[in-house]
Amino acid sequence: MHKFLSGDGDTTASSPPAAEKNLDHVADKLDLLARKGREVSVVLDALKTPLVGRITRVDRQQHAFLIELAEELVMSKSRLLKGCLSLEVKQTVSGLPAAEYLDFDEIQPLELRHVNGRTGILCTMPHSFFSATRRGEIRIPFIQGLYAHAWMTIYKNSEPFRASLCNLSRGGCMIEVPLQHSGLFETDRLMHQVNIVFPNGEGFTVGARVSHLRPAGRTHFATVGLEFTTPDNDTVRRIRYFLNEMESELACRIGLETRAAHHSPIFTRPSGAVAPQEEVTVDEPESVPLIRAMREIARRLHGTLIALRNDEELPRVILYDCVETIIHMLQRKRQQCLYASGCLTDEPPLLQLALRSAIQLGDMLLSIPSFLPYVRDAIFCALLHNIGKPMMVNESMPSLSVQLTPSQKRHLSRHREVLLARLAREEWLEGHMIHRFMRESRTDPFMTIGAPPWGMDQIARIAQMFSVIRRLNGAMWPSNPGKTGMLPLEAYRDMYSLPEEYDRDWIVQYVQRHGVTPIGSLVYFSRGYLGWVMSVDARGDPVRVRVVRNLNDSEGNLSMILSRVDFDQMGEITGTVRPKDYDLMPC
Repeated sequence: MHKFLSGDGDTTASSPPAAEKNLDHVADKLDLLARKGREVSVVLDALKTPLVGRITRVDRQQHAFLIELAEELVMSKSRLLKGCLSLEVKQTVSGLPAAEYLDFDEIQPLELRHVNGRTGILCTMPHSFFSATRRGEIRIPFIQGLYAHAWMTIYKNSEPFRASLCNLSRGGCMIEVPLQHSGLFETDRLMHQVNIVFPNGEGFTVGARVSHLRPAGRTHFATVGLEFTTPDNDTVRRIRYFLNEMESELACRIGLETRAAHHSPIFTRPSGAVAPQEEVTVDEPESVPLIRAMREIARRLHGTLIALRNDEELPRVILYDCVETIIHMLQRKRQQCLYASGCLTDEPPLLQLALRSAIQLGDMLLSIPSFLPYVRDAIFCALLHNIGKPMMVNESMPSLSVQLTPSQKRHLSRHREVLLARLAREEWLEGHMIHRFMRESRTDPFMTIGAPPWGMDQIARIAQMFSVIRRLNGAMWPSNPGKTGMLPLEAYRDMYSLPEEYDRDWIVQYVQRHGVTPIGSLVYFSRGYLGWVMSVDARGDPVRVRVVRNLNDSEGNLSMILSRVDFDQMGEITGTVRPKDYDLMPC
């Protein structure tokens, strides 16, 4: 079967029906993707970042299909038609226990079209789900309900995390990881080990090298290509066994008429084991206004970190599009924007801090006319400010989510210098305010912070303002899991007691802007109710609250949005409380 699928060797009379049936099945899958309007990642040889598109037409007679791109293609027609492309898509299929990871390689573009103001690519239809790696090996996809998990250990002393397996070959595999873990991967870097486990509990462990890394379209996942490194003979035999079993099981499920097709024991779960539950993407109304926009900005920041760690050019247009989105939200729906910025609880703490601080900086600058010319660049600087910290993760400091040792803290303290050195290689950032912004927003407890030699100009004042905002947010919402967040008033007073490090005028302006019960804080009502502040009046007093818990009831989780006229039902607001004390997260 390997010889037939790879095009080598003799073909018998029974081969054409199998090939035809496989081709029909591929066309059926493409039709399904087109009908459901699923987004697909379009990977071009000449581009590092995949494009996002949808399949809009499948022509079975011409063995071709049309992909409509979501964004403009910055590439000449001749350059496009000279290369090949591949498609990657994850889809949840009703009745199957796991998502399908479709990966079609060596697709030939035929024509570049412009339809309804969008770019379309007419392509040849893939001939098989079974594709070949560059080393000539058969790559088996996890489709038709096939699934396995990969436990990734990046560094020797780091905690393993689970990824989903997309395909497998003798020499490597492709996995899908949440974007929050994607910043740990670097192209050409060796990983400590990968442990692949099939449903019946069998599996193998092997070292691996990262061959490629890219965001998976507009999802919150990234696809990572891994090349297995020097597996021993026993592991090689195990991999061959699993590939043969996968091929037989998949041929059976697809309906290929071959002698090798049979159900494999490796996909039989032990008695009592539960099938995995995949997340299903459903277009539901937003539970929190603007949260989708926030998640999209977070997704793009993850992509920026991937670019930085892998020495790729920063996505200038994408980053400034994030900035424009933030400004638009602040100008149109300021309070909803501030509330939504605190609801990204699935994101890493450092990214939450970066986005929340950037939005609050933009909010402050937009309220002061003299700073309006600097708003766009200042928000850009704030978004990138903390992204240098994940770049410091290595063998000696494998995680930022644990209590750091003194030596690890010293290593992490260099994150600004590392980021500045990396940004210096971006020609379009030459002369940009980010270089001064990064240096002047630094707070060093071992030295006195005085006025810079060039005087207290607007950029220096913005950097001071950002230092206040970042410190306040870090105090109330610490990224270190071992720390307990301060109450807003405690954080204000703590910073006000440090006039050598933080400008008191900016602290006062922040308090005047946000109040002592700021948007996103948790308040306690005198009758035993807890709620998140969603909006405040001009004096900073809550006028809209999402009530989430009744402390008088052991099962008192709630979700009620009340305006000030209804607060009497809950009693008086007595003050703010720490969410960690009640095991609560925003939204």
